[in-house]
Amino acid sequence: QLEDGLLGLTLDPGFATNNWLYLFYSPVGATPKQHVSRFTMIGDTLDLGSEQVLLIIPTQRDQCCHSAGSLTFGPGGNLFISVGDNTNPFESSGYDPIDERPGRSAWDAQKSSGNAGDLRGKILRIHPETNGTCTIPTGNLFPANGSAGKPEIYVMGNRNPFRISVDAATGWLYWGEVGPDANADDALRGPAGQDEWNQARTAGNYGWPYFVGNNKPYIDYNFATGVSGAAFNPNAPVNNSPNNTGPNNLPPARSAWIWYPYTASTEFPEVNGGGGRTAMGGPVYHYQTNLVSSRKLPRYYDNTVFIYEWSRNFIKEVKLDDNGDVLKINPFLPSFTFSRPMDMEIGPDGAIYMIEWGSGFGGGNADAKIIRIDYVGGNHAPVAVASATPDNGSAPLTVQFSSAGSRDQDTNDVITLAWSFLGNGTTNSTAPNPSFIYTQAGNYNAQLIVTDSQGGQTVANVAISAGNNKPVVTIRQPGNGAFFDWGEAINYQLTVSDVEDGSTTNGTIACAGVTLEPSLGHNDHAHSQGQFTGCAGQIVAPVNTDSDAENLFLVLAGSYTDNGAPNVSPLTGRATYVLHPKHMQAEFFTTNTGVFTQPTADPNGGGLDIAGIDHGDYITFSPMNLTNINAVTYRVTAGGSGGRIEVHIDSPTGPLVSLVNIPVTGGAYSDVTAAISNPGGTHDLYFVFLRNPGDTGLFVLNWLEFQGDGVSLNQTPFGGTPRTIPGTIQAEDFDNGGEGIAYHDNDASNNGIEYRLSDGVDIQSTADVGGGFNVGWVEAGEWMEYTVNANTSGRYKFEARFASAGDGGLFHVEFDGVDKTGPFDVPDTGGWQNWQTLVSSNVAINAGQQVMRVALDSNGGSGLVGNLNYYRLTLLASNNPPSVTITNPGNNAAFSATAAITINAIATDSDGTVSTVEFFANGNPIGTDTSSPFSVLWTNVPVGYYSLTARATDNIGNNALSSPVNISVINGQTPFFGLPQTIPGIVQAENFDGGGEGLAFHDTDTANNGGQYRDTSVDVETTGDAGGGYNVGWTGAGEWLEYTVNAIVDGTYSLGLRVASSGSAGTFHVEIDGQNKTGSMTVPDTGGWQNYTTLTKTSVAVSAGQHLVRLALDSTGANGTVGNYNYFTFTATSTNAPVFLQSAGSLNGIFADDASAVVNLGAKSITIPKSAITRFYRLRSSVQTRIVTVQIVGANVVLTYQ
Repeated sequence: QLEDGLLGLTLDPGFATNNWLYLFYSPVGATPKQHVSRFTMIGDTLDLGSEQVLLIIPTQRDQCCHSAGSLTFGPGGNLFISVGDNTNPFESSGYDPIDERPGRSAWDAQKSSGNAGDLRGKILRIHPETNGTCTIPTGNLFPANGSAGKPEIYVMGNRNPFRISVDAATGWLYWGEVGPDANADDALRGPAGQDEWNQARTAGNYGWPYFVGNNKPYIDYNFATGVSGAAFNPNAPVNNSPNNTGPNNLPPARSAWIWYPYTASTEFPEVNGGGGRTAMGGPVYHYQTNLVSSRKLPRYYDNTVFIYEWSRNFIKEVKLDDNGDVLKINPFLPSFTFSRPMDMEIGPDGAIYMIEWGSGFGGGNADAKIIRIDYVGGNHAPVAVASATPDNGSAPLTVQFSSAGSRDQDTNDVITLAWSFLGNGTTNSTAPNPSFIYTQAGNYNAQLIVTDSQGGQTVANVAISAGNNKPVVTIRQPGNGAFFDWGEAINYQLTVSDVEDGSTTNGTIACAGVTLEPSLGHNDHAHSQGQFTGCAGQIVAPVNTDSDAENLFLVLAGSYTDNGAPNVSPLTGRATYVLHPKHMQAEFFTTNTGVFTQPTADPNGGGLDIAGIDHGDYITFSPMNLTNINAVTYRVTAGGSGGRIEVHIDSPTGPLVSLVNIPVTGGAYSDVTAAISNPGGTHDLYFVFLRNPGDTGLFVLNWLEFQGDGVSLNQTPFGGTPRTIPGTIQAEDFDNGGEGIAYHDNDASNNGIEYRLSDGVDIQSTADVGGGFNVGWVEAGEWMEYTVNANTSGRYKFEARFASAGDGGLFHVEFDGVDKTGPFDVPDTGGWQNWQTLVSSNVAINAGQQVMRVALDSNGGSGLVGNLNYYRLTLLASNNPPSVTITNPGNNAAFSATAAITINAIATDSDGTVSTVEFFANGNPIGTDTSSPFSVLWTNVPVGYYSLTARATDNIGNNALSSPVNISVINGQTPFFGLPQTIPGIVQAENFDGGGEGLAFHDTDTANNGGQYRDTSVDVETTGDAGGGYNVGWTGAGEWLEYTVNAIVDGTYSLGLRVASSGSAGTFHVEIDGQNKTGSMTVPDTGGWQNYTTLTKTSVAVSAGQHLVRLALDSTGANGTVGNYNYFTFTATSTNAPVFLQSAGSLNGIFADDASAVVNLGAKSITIPKSAITRFYRLRSSVQTRIVTVQIVGANVVLTYQ
């Protein structure tokens, strides 16, 4: 489950005599935990009855990730155990997961890595005893009595110490620490992610989740409020998490030994820059003079620490100086391409032994292998490569062998080949590519022996299964490379065919033996989300908030192991598909030509941009399947020439499936959408960037979002058409969409095994009049939904056809979430197929499409609610539903935090009366009123964005829902880009502050008439002015816009305003901090709404610091507007002398008239007695310092400065 299972193993140092083996594994049972246990080997068999549990490590399996699990012995017989932080890293934006909200312990690494009272997120050290127990060695991090922390802890502050090793000579511990994923530093969160290799000579704290790399500190971020606090202190880290069970004060954090980000490392450039990151701790080699071995590494490698990288496919040798510190990092076999090195040891023969994981996400990769690396001082042994086609099948089996790739690396050396098809040492052929017929069923190990002219020899092995065919597993649904949404359900279907066993299609292979394992794909690896058995079913994609920070996707792996055949072992068939989220960061491309990445400047976030885009460059994504995808949206900015994006399949010039022109945006980020056609099947998609040959710097791409349902399940009517009311609805015809969407069933199987086999609702043939099917085995808590369309609003009779072998069950029926029937009491009808009709005669239903839910509330005496056959709805009297409109607040209104908001609504009914009006915020009830005028007061409203609705119900129960009104509750007005816009410089008119109507702007109507750029009532359209971008238009008298700016020059400015008008427009003025700085200015007739001219106002005084600029529109002109506005230009024309403070002593005492104010810069403010101020003092400093506030406090003047 998840990452748990068999996590680590190692042999006892005395294995040759005691046959003891140690396993770190996850025992079966309801309690989530890990065991470190000793077992005894009897021959080649593990004696399960010999288990001695040395250590139990509690864990959680509700959320992924990081189990780690490396085991190794050090000097003195001490056993080291690496344990991961057991924390979900995917909702922390790639930074430190310290989510302290209630119920979020699985997202808080302070419960584990930063917790001295917990064994997770640690490297433990114990001493196994011969009686099957363990003791605590001296020198661990905490006392053996457990008074200050768990005594087993040797190293704490670990995230995912996946591979560890111990130097047998020094006892020093080495490990690779797989780090977090943030691509860039963030001032509000902390540093970019780093992987580490570490060296611990003594016990210590290595900092996670408070520090990474060389103690780069994270920020104490509050996940509940989104507020960032102070940076953590590596000299005195404190764990105040409610999930901490140990002491608050932790040991000082130690720096990593070697650290590196995704990009090139400035500190350790020898670590190849770019690509993924998965640091692995390798062994330390000690040259043994007396060891007789032709394979051992030479003396050059004595005391070398080997480190390796799973993602970047390298091994490095770390040379140490006399103090044991890093002297040099050298490449090891740089010309050799490893395939995801997974584990590495020095053998007793002095050679390197390594496991290569191979190129796939799951197990069973065709290129997975164990390799041995020998040092060859003279003649190189030849390279033996053998393959067989096929390597399994019915007997007699004809196999074509190949020695392609076999060679010798020595010049003029000649190789000879010898094939032993039965693996018994007998040479059957010396041809390079022979064939052989296996007439007898069995498992064979064919061998290719390659010998050179110097006597060097290498053997390659190929496993052959004659008499058994590997099963073929096919994932029929969803398609490979299809698109989904996080948190949504996905249907799957698998089939298996096997020559010997049969197939799932005809039922000769039981679906119970078929397994689907969904995993959360992450860069170049995947985290298991559990296993599902069966040929069809439904998975739910995990909820994810981190896809902007991390390369996340889904991997589906189907498998089936056959029954084998006489004399032939079983074989396992596999199929693996990849699914993509619809929202994809562009930097997670599969391949690229000509582009590079850089941190995004998009105010909406998004990690990295694709930049350096020239004509003809492209990026690719693979595999991709466009089922149910109809468009793609690009997030782009084009400050230069713009261009176009063409999407081709399978090559840069392959069939074209989409094209979009990218306009010049003037440096702002914009969404551009284009239709995309589905060519069918799975393809590589090439996103080709074009304009004209030789053009460079076309635009910058942040992300892509594919539009359409993809393979995420959306609820749809069964058969494609809503059921009609009045009419009869069969109970078994509930909607499509699956578990949790269209229905909920307490067990996953269809107990009746009829009609809709891929759904979990229990359906059987009915004996009721008319035949067909009924839904049975229904239990409390289950429900089914039906999309219906009522032709007429009014009062209906609702009939339900029910059967039960016991009374007392209850159910009710909802329409669009409103209970319309109240409880039905199910009687004992005398049997599961003895049917009665239950009736409710006053059910109010509105006309139109809606969702009917039948909700089973409680079981009766039979232990079930009963059986359902059909529902019938009959119109008794027509009735028009009421109407309701929210009149206050206005759409897009903004309020301050903890505001009290009055919500008013008008509700009427044409053929009756309105009984109640209920008010909702984001679907949650906030109040009800039963008399006109309808109103509620919503108090203490927290910060957030809310959609307000009102529902009116009339005197017979019909109801109607109002159109939504969107409001925001904010802490106050904020700059549009999060930081003030800098002047001197250009301020785009459309980049007014955030905060909403009445706070950051006032617009006299509620619609954005231009429909561009921002979802506010300010009217924004694409501009035709030079440089492109947007302008504000449709202006009216009394409207205004505000902009937070930061003046970096204290002085006089020239203010230019870019305006346009068709006909004579009105007047406006510009205020700074509430002062009219321009006087009244008139927008002239420029000859058209997109013919721009610049109005200039000189001698505008602006002091250095932050200011609020308001564009105030005063009166309309003959054309009824105040004109169009593109941007402001602030140009400094003269500069005032800066304000300085002088660093020379401290300020105290009373000053004479000619005294100077001399201050200590360690302070935050200067206090000067008012009695001393008989003139203005000039304040000086060796560094420029800005006065922020001047306050009179009692008898003193206080200057606060930065």
